[in-house]
Amino acid sequence: MRWSVSGGTLKVDYGSWWSCFALGQKRLEVRIPERYAKSLGTVTVDGASGYYRVAGIGCDTLRFKLASGEIDADGLAAASLDVDVASGQVRAEGSFSERVSTKTASGQLDVVCQGVAPRQVDSDLASGQVSVALPADTGFTAKVSKASGSFSSAFETMQQGGSYVHGDGSTAIKVHLASGDFRVEKA
Repeated sequence: MRWSVSGGTLKVDYGSWWSCFALGQKRLEVRIPERYAKSLGTVTVDGASGYYRVAGIGCDTLRFKLASGEIDADGLAAASLDVDVASGQVRAEGSFSERVSTKTASGQLDVVCQGVAPRQVDSDLASGQVSVALPADTGFTAKVSKASGSFSSAFETMQQGGSYVHGDGSTAIKVHLASGDFRVEKA
């Protein structure tokens, strides 16, 4: 393992996938003092495979990038959440005030938005399943373009062309499906 700090940025490198295979299991725990954990700039978790647990942080931008494996995250507060998964499973729960963006080639993504709904949700699915749970009082307009796959909502919606509208329609949801399933849930 290698680590470095540059200009206030901590970077931790586990090494290559080969070193993980040759040396067996690795475990790393990074603890951030509570007074700093709620006011970080950008937090990025970029993993090839394995299990990642993230809890109790607040930041401007939170990015999860995973080739395979699992990310389990809760107690989060971020203006922006970006999730990019080639394969695997991600569960993220917290307050995301501005934007939630998901991209998956395959796998399962579950995002639970607590407190306030994000102003924008963007999702791009090649295959797999994505669910975004919004607070019960959220109004949204979902614009869906698809080659194949399905869109569904736990909220009652009115269909207007290629859009689904609930309540005041204030949260903008854009979904592009090559295949797979996207679902709007109630938090």
